[in-house]
Amino acid sequence: MRIAGTGFTPSGRLEITGTWVQPNGATRLAGTFAESADDSGAFVEAEETPSLHQGDRFRFRVTVDDLTQIAQGAPPSGQSASTTVTVSFFGAYFRPWYTTGTPSGRPGRTALLEVGGYIDSNSRILYVHYLRASHLIKTLRIGRLKGPCGALTQRFRQFDFRPVPAGTYNVSFDTTRAWPNDDKYSGYRRVVVH
Repeated sequence: MRIAGTGFTPSGRLEITGTWVQPNGATRLAGTFAESADDSGAFVEAEETPSLHQGDRFRFRVTVDDLTQIAQGAPPSGQSASTTVTVSFFGAYFRPWYTTGTPSGRPGRTALLEVGGYIDSNSRILYVHYLRASHLIKTLRIGRLKGPCGALTQRFRQFDFRPVPAGTYNVSFDTTRAWPNDDKYSGYRRVVVH
């Protein structure tokens, strides 16, 4: 996670505190570390996030205390800055195919599809590509991604085309209609239709 800020005391000492905010509002301290602002009063810091599984989204609050302003008795509004962001998994989470074994494709069946983390993508439209033996069989438009995390939650119909020959499919989700492409994608490598 990239954390950046401006408007602090030039070359001043900063204390940065991270807090995980649970869905019920409970908080858990992620850690506190020291940083220094540059000559213009700005800083950039990179922090590691915990491992996220498909479907995970967390809120994370960052508070930056300007230790120089605190020592000088500045008003509270000049002593610190805070923001809360959402940390999201990247990818498409489709429960029927999220398994340790080989998932079965069931043409026409629907279940909830959760998508997140499609930022800096080629578009705000999500597509699904069905491939067999590296050959494109079908590309379908799923829907429009929403919010700053490029998210979408909706009912998804598996293999929504005809005919669907039996076999093993690679199912990829990305934001480009054409295949192949240079877009980042996620998906399921071995979905078997019987």
